[in-house]
Amino acid sequence: KLDGKLRPAAYRDIVILLRTTTGWDEAFKKVLEECGIPVYITSKTGYFAAQEVQTVLNFLRVLDNPLQDIPLFGVLHSCIGGFSDEEIARLKAADETGKRKLYDCVKAAAQCDGSVVQETMKGGAARRTEQKDNLNAADEDMADNSRVHAALGEKCREFLEFLERFRGYAVYLPIHKLIENMLEETGYLYTVSAMPGGSQRRANVEMLLSRAEGFEQTSYSGLFHFIRYIEQMEKYHVDY
Repeated sequence: KLDGKLRPAAYRDIVILLRTTTGWDEAFKKVLEECGIPVYITSKTGYFAAQEVQTVLNFLRVLDNPLQDIPLFGVLHSCIGGFSDEEIARLKAADETGKRKLYDCVKAAAQCDGSVVQETMKGGAARRTEQKDNLNAADEDMADNSRVHAALGEKCREFLEFLERFRGYAVYLPIHKLIENMLEETGYLYTVSAMPGGSQRRANVEMLLSRAEGFEQTSYSGLFHFIRYIEQMEKYHVDY
């Protein structure tokens, strides 16, 4: 220190030097953040590769075209959708043809109501009355499975309602307002702030908002053009 006294080492005193950062910098950053260690890298591609930025961009891509499987998976698996790996796997497994888009699988699951569960439970109750000492394990498993599908169907309906509402907003709202509404309704900004490296993650999302406002000052407008604009920035490694 300037006064000549020693002090405990801090994170800012530590540097990791690599022979080349290409292909390694983001891997190091991810592992350190998972351990709760704040980290900063000097990378031109790191901004767009950041999870919090990709999640918001994927959400915008899905609003523009929900038939894109990869962006939709990213949104479903994020805190915005709240779907687990198992739930998404169930959605895809229900497609016997293996050719449906993920969005169509979500729509199909949303059409499932609780009638199957109720009928199965009624049938099971009647059989238990007749054979109290010989419960049918297969029927119990079927009832449990039906409950899971009914709960997943309800979750899909809520997500589709949320998605369609924001697709309607996208018709007339400026892009930065659209993003702000999503952040406010989902609490996404608070979620990323609570993650390791939260202050940097929050700053990344706020930078995206700033880019959206800047884009609206140009001669272009609309969700489609903004997505193309961001893709060009990412393609040419613009440093944010």
